Amino acid sequence: MTTTKPKTTPLRRQYLDIKQQQPDAILLFRLGDFYEMFDEDAERAAAVLQIVLTSREFGKGNRVSMCGVPCPEHAPGRPGRGHSHQRPG
Repeated sequence: MTTTKPKTTPLRRQYLDIKQQQPDAILLFRLGDFYEMFDEDAERAAAVLQIVLTSREFGKGNRVSMCGVPCPEHAPGRPGRGHSHQRPG
């Protein structure tokens, strides 16, 4: 029996590459008009910011936790409360 590894997308690979460089920070990943957070970052941010935690599919069979906030209203400095955050430049 063979198991297939879940396929991912270039966007997901980019996110994971950046996250690997900043493993302890909450990574705010800009997608359009939103900063989105994924995986454990999404779980932490949703709890701290009291926003909805949902999920997103990155390729077939690769669903991950995510949450997001509009860019101008919420992002810079909001994670605070004892948590660091990183915005890729």
